[in-house]
Amino acid sequence: MKRLQIILGILLLLTVINSTHFFLNVAKVQPLEWLIFNACAPSSITFLLGLVVYLITGNRMGMHIAVLPMLFFGGLGLFFFPWSGYNIIGQISHIIMVLNIIVSLIVTFRSKDFQSTAVGLLLGIIIFNPFICFQQTYVATHPDRMLEILGINFTPVANPDSAPNLPQKSLSHD
Repeated sequence: MKRLQIILGILLLLTVINSTHFFLNVAKVQPLEWLIFNACAPSSITFLLGLVVYLITGNRMGMHIAVLPMLFFGGLGLFFFPWSGYNIIGQISHIIMVLNIIVSLIVTFRSKDFQSTAVGLLLGIIIFNPFICFQQTYVATHPDRMLEILGINFTPVANPDSAPNLPQKSLSHD
């Protein structure tokens, strides 16, 4: 199982390097925007640090610190991001994040090390809850910046009254 964890960890590291390269070198965002718009990366880096600690010392707690943010950003990302174009690369990253979580939980539960799981999850909540709140607030208040970074052209209708009239469905059962 450790071999599988190492392989998945290497794949996760490669996805972090790829997404970091995109955001910092291609999209040329500031480091704060990298953290916010590529929130999978800090979660994955935290997991990878915990995985290294586990592989060296046998302590599983560090891996579990990152479980909740990886599920939030990676697991939910599978449902919120499109499955087309260059978004497929991001979706592959999300799948790799979820696979890392599943394998780490299997390893932990097979060893019945519930204390490290509980402590790691609790620390994850304490550490990442403020980050997730900040990240979600920033994204909600700066949606235009996210669209710009991803290269999505969205032109809102200047005058909603001039928008084309679409047929309206009646909800009544006449």
